Amino acid sequence: MLKRVIFTVSLLTCTAVSASSLDISLSSKTANFQFLSDASALGSGGADIGVGVFYDDSSNYMANANILVLGHPASERLPVQLGVGAKAYVASLDGSDESVAAVGLGGMARYVVPAEIPVALSLEAYFAPAITSFGDTEEVVQIDARVEVNVMPSARAYLGYRYLNTRLKLAGDVTLDDRLHVGIRLNF
Repeated sequence: MLKRVIFTVSLLTCTAVSASSLDISLSSKTANFQFLSDASALGSGGADIGVGVFYDDSSNYMANANILVLGHPASERLPVQLGVGAKAYVASLDGSDESVAAVGLGGMARYVVPAEIPVALSLEAYFAPAITSFGDTEEVVQIDARVEVNVMPSARAYLGYRYLNTRLKLAGDVTLDDRLHVGIRLNF
């Protein structure tokens, strides 16, 4: 089922794309891969539509699909970019027979530090409460914070922190990630 969801969302993502990027982040115990497409017809600054997969060394897997509508791109005059969106989660957790599925709302804020070398600070967060959580899921919370550096026009490197937690009916809180990671975002 998870493969079907990822495949379907991938097909839908490819219909209105003008640019694409691959975001990879790794820590000593986790990996996150995200494919993002820019749908420039949505919002004044376009939108990121993406699919991804997160996994850890405890054999926990979480697939996601998201849309993040962006405001005006950051510039010298206005160095802040804001966005709002939604993210859907489906997970398979090792050692738990409970099902994980949820849809959360969230947003993003990105501040570009005026400097010769482009540096940015970004914060992205999503929350799926009980009303939009399905099966055995009571809620999902994801918070990502980053310090980014443009190493070239088509590549960004970053140091980030991710908090990813789901609350299940029987197992209680399951924290999938609560650590620093390094990552790259490649635009093509």
